[in-house]
Amino acid sequence: MRNGSGEYSTIYDRNMTRAALITIHSLPNFGSVFQAYATQVILENAGIRCEIIDYLYPNEWHYSNGTPKASRLKRIATMCAVPLMKFVGYNSQHVLQHNLEQFKKKHFNLTRPYINLERLNREDWGKYDVVIAGSDQIWSPKFLKGDKAFLLSFVPDNVRKISISSSFGCTELPPDMIEHYRKALSRFDAIGIREEGGLHILHESLNIKQKTSLMLDPTLLLSSAQWNSIADSAHRHDRYIVLYGLYYSFDARPYIFDVLEYFQKKSGYRIISLAGYHKAFSTKKLDVECRETATPQQFLSLFRDASLVVTTSFHGSAFALNYGKPLISIVPESGDDRQKSLLTILGAAGSITRIGTDPQYINPYYDAVSVKANLDKLRLDNIATIKKNIFNQ
Repeated sequence: MRNGSGEYSTIYDRNMTRAALITIHSLPNFGSVFQAYATQVILENAGIRCEIIDYLYPNEWHYSNGTPKASRLKRIATMCAVPLMKFVGYNSQHVLQHNLEQFKKKHFNLTRPYINLERLNREDWGKYDVVIAGSDQIWSPKFLKGDKAFLLSFVPDNVRKISISSSFGCTELPPDMIEHYRKALSRFDAIGIREEGGLHILHESLNIKQKTSLMLDPTLLLSSAQWNSIADSAHRHDRYIVLYGLYYSFDARPYIFDVLEYFQKKSGYRIISLAGYHKAFSTKKLDVECRETATPQQFLSLFRDASLVVTTSFHGSAFALNYGKPLISIVPESGDDRQKSLLTILGAAGSITRIGTDPQYINPYYDAVSVKANLDKLRLDNIATIKKNIFNQ
């Protein structure tokens, strides 16, 4: 459980419910790290001893099934470069990875490492009261390839199995994977899913009979005040636009730079890039301050103090809404519905911006009071549902 400083204490009541959580917690990505942190905190606050299963993703199984793998030389160079780059303040993904690792060392309660599913299968999971498949795109056929670890195949039948805010990251499963998912998810006792499209997959494609619930992402199950407790306390008093552009699911370039140019000219605000500004991809003359090696604490404070957020990211949209910030959430024409589902549920659908929309017709403003009220209600409902699912109430 957390002590007063936010550090993790290993002193537990032996009668506490024990939960093991498997999720995507180790990618060099703010969203992955924050959703894992939030899930752990939610469980701790419910009086549950939570341990995050330190499962290696991606591992050799994913590489053998089509996940691109960095060369051996590049991996060695990365390992050697991180300490030096951190020392000299080099603007690199390697420094970001180092900062995220420091955050995890401070805040995450991890099990011993498991490098593959075989190692998970050897463990005695009967020592836990419940094993939880966490949030993020852990069931994505595109990125996870149907990895059985995230479908809890290693957990015995007599141990309770649930999911919290899991995502398929798509609106349809490949036909050849439907039976794989149906068989695995039919073993769950309760399923919390993050998007409306995911509910459709569960009910229509997989014919899942277990209890299912639509849930907010864990980052939204913590209030802005709770995030501020770990954010950088220093405030920026200038007005600026946050850019948080991720392009692995879909590529919004060069369109996103047209949007930034329009709103920078309109407002006169500087752009602070937390991810997604690459000069080589932009022909626009933008006033940009690159903060792509920000610490997690700085990431939170920059969202907290922003005047506008422009993002292609689900978690970028989530943090903007949690902080009540004007938002331009850029989405593809079809396919990935994660952002659209979230903004529609919370009452900020006007901030959904399809690629190609003329910037002069984009309205980043929504009723922040109403969104907060919706968020507060859903947060309470979702946390209550999570407790019921864990304790089989």
